[in-house]
Order: sequence, then structure tokens, then C-alpha cells
Amino acid sequence: RRWLAIVALFYWTLSTPAGAGLLVRTLRGPYQPLTSADQARGARVVVMLGSGSMNLRASGRQLSAVTGEAGLRVLEAARLFELLGGPLVIASGGVTEHDPAAAPESVALQRALMSVGVPGDRILLESESKNTHDEAVIIKRMLAERGVTDFVLVTSPMHMTRSLRTFEHEG
Repeated sequence: RRWLAIVALFYWTLSTPAGAGLLVRTLRGPYQPLTSADQARGARVVVMLGSGSMNLRASGRQLSAVTGEAGLRVLEAARLFELLGGPLVIASGGVTEHDPAAAPESVALQRALMSVGVPGDRILLESESKNTHDEAVIIKRMLAERGVTDFVLVTSPMHMTRSLRTFEHEG
């Protein structure tokens, strides 16, 4: 009974916001948000990975909106846009729904970025990817076409370590 009570208490603790926060801190690694332009080491591109969008369709029309997680990434990308003096922002995310007529996630990200002050002419869309590996492969090509080797990556803290490993693996 004690063992069962300890396990139940452990799971209950993880289900609370404080417990979940502690768990996330163990998974995010040593990465912290940039606080100065010098920390970007001259990077002139911000790459924002997608994390979900919603496509609503009715009467032949479609409305794409970002999820809460994607919205936090948009806000961070906009903050970095200002901090770094207006770099290029790559909004990444393809169609992840089963419906091929759905808009790619990057379209919703672009609208959200523009709504928080990032000019449309500073946003590039990566709309082919289905997952983080695809994003790394496609973005590598996009950066190479522009002669860019250094960039700032925006994703969730819990996703950062895995994303960086994927991007490093692709070179």
C-alpha cells in the first residue's frame, strides 16, 4: 500500500504545473533565451520551428491559426527580430494534417509573425516539412542558397536539445 501511495503521489505531483515545470527543466538542457545581440554571434537569420496549427474550413474558405505553443514561438521570434535588428525569419512547417488541402503551418506562422510586427518581406516560408528532420534538411538547403551558415533557432525548451542534434546531424 505504501508503494502504491508513493507512486500515486509521484504521478499526482508530475500532473501539477509545478511538477510539470520541474520535469521540463530536466529535459531542456542548458539552453537559455538570448538576451543580447552579441550572444547571436553575428547570426542574421532566425529559424522558427513549427509546433502546430489549426485549419478551419467552411463554405470553400479556410482559416489557419497557430496553437498556443506555436504562439509562444512566434512571440520569441518577434522578440529576437527586434533584438537582432531585423534579421530574416524562416517560419517552418508543412501540412501536418491528413487533409492535403489544409494550409501549411508556415502560413499561419507568417500571419502571426506579421501581427506582432515582423514585416512580411523579412519572412521566408518553409512549407514542405512534416517533422523536425525534414525541417533540418530543407532549411539547410534554404540557408545554403543564401550563403548563411549561422542562425538562431527558436523552438520550445523541451524540444531544443533534440532539434539542435537534428540540425547538427544535417550539418
